[in-house]
Amino acid sequence: MEPGEVYQRSSSQYAPIPQQQQQQPMPGGTFFQDGGVPFSPPNISNMANDPMATAAIHYGSHLAQTGGEYMQQNLNQFVATHRFKYYFAVDTNYVLRKLGILMFPFIHKDWSCHYNKAEPVAPRYDINAPDLYIPVMSFVTYTLLVGIMLGTQNRFSPEQLGFTSSSQLAWLLAEVGLVWLTLYVLGITSDLRWLDIVALLGYKYVSMIVCIGVAIAAGQSFYYIILIWTSITSTYFMIQSLRLSLQHTSEGYEGGGSRKRNYVLIITALLQPLLIFWLTWSLVHYQPPKLPQF
Repeated sequence: MEPGEVYQRSSSQYAPIPQQQQQQPMPGGTFFQDGGVPFSPPNISNMANDPMATAAIHYGSHLAQTGGEYMQQNLNQFVATHRFKYYFAVDTNYVLRKLGILMFPFIHKDWSCHYNKAEPVAPRYDINAPDLYIPVMSFVTYTLLVGIMLGTQNRFSPEQLGFTSSSQLAWLLAEVGLVWLTLYVLGITSDLRWLDIVALLGYKYVSMIVCIGVAIAAGQSFYYIILIWTSITSTYFMIQSLRLSLQHTSEGYEGGGSRKRNYVLIITALLQPLLIFWLTWSLVHYQPPKLPQF
């Protein structure tokens, strides 16, 4: 084979083809295809001169603009985003008082909401109104505490934080779905919206933060004490928060409606300490694998 020759695979054999017969650029970026037919790669100027490409670009822009306007006009119909702001309208006084009620609910006497539930109101105007600020911040704080706990156990990794947050979210969604399904199956109508249920069920992350924080700072012995206390307080808080929201349903069902309401209260209230225990105990009582002895 002479220098400057390359092989090109054909259907029958390998034949040497001189390198000078390959595609060579011509002035203006033009190449010769097989047979000597010039070929120019597409560029922006060529697309701008193509009426079909121009029409496609204009149609795509119009379609995207129309779709954006439609989603903006109908987003509230699907997601009801305008209601989210009421659940985050809190102030420092509300947050401190709410945290005190979550940890010491027995000293709180009035659990009724002092506003018309048909008209959303900011939680800072009513301490008994559910909010999403505390559950969201507690969710993030719990994830960070889990990272600290894993670091003390020499098994921290960024993937563990992602797994923790996703698993916590899955547990919360499953719990919300179970409560919502129970209300539907038993035919119970109430003033609760699905965001109210998310908020009420999300308050248990405050108890989980306290349990993990005490375990990190004081050890497993104090963890058991705080676990017992938070289990009692979370159960009591959930019963008192749901009791008035579901109370009016017993009027239409007489005795049967009252029993159905009690079923929902018991199921929802007992789920709180069970999940607090399940999601914290395995983390606190982690035992590193023992190395084999030779």
